[in-house]
Amino acid sequence: ADVAASVRLYRAEADDVVRHPFNEERLRRVLPRPPEYAVVPGGHFVFVSPCRRSTPGGLCRDTSGIDR
Repeated sequence: ADVAASVRLYRAEADDVVRHPFNEERLRRVLPRPPEYAVVPGGHFVFVSPCRRSTPGGLCRDTSGIDR
């Protein structure tokens, strides 16, 4: 409730780890002012950069068109 700074939230469109609306949606509701908000293509780990092919578990397997 005391957040005074401008906030921008992003959501990964195909997040299969923390699914919408259980991730950013709750935060959006409790902020005192509506944040800037964007949905970007990709999965949960699309925000990890740089992503190395040697990362275990296939975390870097993006669908076509994803440019980290």
